[in-house]
Amino acid sequence: MDQDTAKKLLVDGGTFIFLGVPEETVFGIDMQCWNTEEDFRGIKMIPPGLHYIFYSGVSKGTGDVSPR
Repeated sequence: MDQDTAKKLLVDGGTFIFLGVPEETVFGIDMQCWNTEEDFRGIKMIPPGLHYIFYSGVSKGTGDVSPR
C-alpha cells in the first residue's frame, strides 16, 4: 500500500473494535485471516463498503478450530 492510500484510509476508512478476544482466535475480514495475539484489539483502515467479518474460537486443550 502506498503512503497516499494509507493516509486516505486512516482518515476515511473504518475501524472495527473487537475487545476481549482470547489468544489464537481466528479472525478475518473479507479474504484476510489472522490468529489473534494477546494485545489484539481490532483492525483499522478498512476501505468504505460492505465487508464480511468472521471469527472462530480455538480450543485450548486440543487446538481445534470451531466452525465459522
